[in-house]
Amino acid sequence: MIRTSQKEIKNTQLNAKELIFSDRTYFMGLAMLMVICFHFVSWVGFGKFLLPFLWGYIGVDIFLFFSGIGLCFSYKKYSYLTFIQRRAIRIIPLYMVGAVLDTAITSWQDGISFSSWDWFCNITSLSYYHIGGYLRDWYLSSLILLYLTFPIAYKYVNKCKSGGVIFTVILGLLAIIFVYSATGKNMPFQYNCLISRIPIFLLGILVYDRYTDIGNIENQRYRKVMWISMVLGMMFLVADRLIPISIGFVATALIAPALIYGLAMLHRHIGKSLMRIIRFIGIYSLEFYVGNLIIHVTIDIMPSKMAKVAYYIIGNLVFALMLIPFNKLVAKYCSSLIKR
Repeated sequence: MIRTSQKEIKNTQLNAKELIFSDRTYFMGLAMLMVICFHFVSWVGFGKFLLPFLWGYIGVDIFLFFSGIGLCFSYKKYSYLTFIQRRAIRIIPLYMVGAVLDTAITSWQDGISFSSWDWFCNITSLSYYHIGGYLRDWYLSSLILLYLTFPIAYKYVNKCKSGGVIFTVILGLLAIIFVYSATGKNMPFQYNCLISRIPIFLLGILVYDRYTDIGNIENQRYRKVMWISMVLGMMFLVADRLIPISIGFVATALIAPALIYGLAMLHRHIGKSLMRIIRFIGIYSLEFYVGNLIIHVTIDIMPSKMAKVAYYIIGNLVFALMLIPFNKLVAKYCSSLIKR
């Protein structure tokens, strides 16, 4: 996840390209809210009344797009070792807190005695690869993998440009189809989620690398490509409902660029007070995400649906506000150790 300064910008004087590079926390905040809304209908209910929330998982695509941009800034500024250290300090402590709480609560609720190896695999994200433990959360495990392999992704995009991004879309789609053809089953959820979203992550790198051209969303060529991508994404979304092969995440990755354009247009119509809240969530999106995962493993303790609603709304804020100072202290401590 990305931290940026919260300087005020003149909304009416910015085109989408400038907005993407100057106020990424705005997009990250909205993306986090989309994910929270999606998890609300998934874990609490009311999907029939809150139908748009069912598509909130597209917030992940927005996260990965801006992660690709943000990682480029960091990668160009620091050595690879420093780059990895900074990313690890940002994500690993919170990941471990979430893993420990998740495993402990699951053990208590289900009466399972996890082995030391299971604990280790959960805490290190090895469980994502079906090595001990159990699948906790695909996103943070995928993010760790993308951080470690970022230099490869950056060089690939730098060399292959937009053709590389398009090829990755096709390759991911073929991989999903191949797994289904070979096994009669869809690719495991956690791998489908990652493989389908790699192109939008690479697009973020491409936008950074060539922002004077493709990053300028006012550029007619880019806008044409964006709308074609959205139409294809909508077609894939319909097909996902009609065929047994799971391609819904490929669809949202194709739709995401157009949604980012729409959010850029929405930016100028949002009041200052609401904008401060959105940016705050964007700056601490990782803390909000981990807090949301804690709710996931504890929400069934609530005795009624209305209790779940109250717990979900209040819990997201409370857990995030607890994790923010914790992560700052850990980051400060880890940074001091590295400097010694």
